[in-house]
Amino acid sequence: LHDHPWWNVSIILTGSYIEHLPGGVSVVRRRWWPVFRCAEAAHRIELPQGVKAVWTLFITGPRVREWGFHCPNGWRHWQDFYPRGRPGKVGRGCDD
Repeated sequence: LHDHPWWNVSIILTGSYIEHLPGGVSVVRRRWWPVFRCAEAAHRIELPQGVKAVWTLFITGPRVREWGFHCPNGWRHWQDFYPRGRPGKVGRGCDD
């Protein structure tokens, strides 16, 4: 799961997706139904079987924080996964 540096709104224009949330909750998101998220809202997006592409309108507010991933041992900054200034390199991720 990951979060974002700003509050955001997603509106699916074509297709659909499954949004995975904390606690093992999964929600199917469909066209035209807006999804409002605070910056700290952890989630992961997955395309359902047979869906080749999804187009969304993604609206953001002002940057209020850094973003990262929610690992078993807690939140990790995105640079732990993708080191800044090192294209193609992979960081330590959730590993301690």
